[in-house]
Amino acid sequence: MKRLDNNAQALNALNNIISSLDNKVKAIYNMGYREGYKDGTEEALERIKEQIVNEVFGDDELER
Repeated sequence: MKRLDNNAQALNALNNIISSLDNKVKAIYNMGYREGYKDGTEEALERIKEQIVNEVFGDDELER
């Protein structure tokens, strides 16, 4: 890439493209992380709720 390194305008355009793609990849990752965190929190709260109900009412009550 000797020619590209010597062309400041082309190098600047390449760096802008790389930066833009990097930002988009990070944004996509963050959206996925937030959704996964939300789903994990909801699942954990559901398990906690089930455990409390089982402790208070016992397994037999839930089967009725």
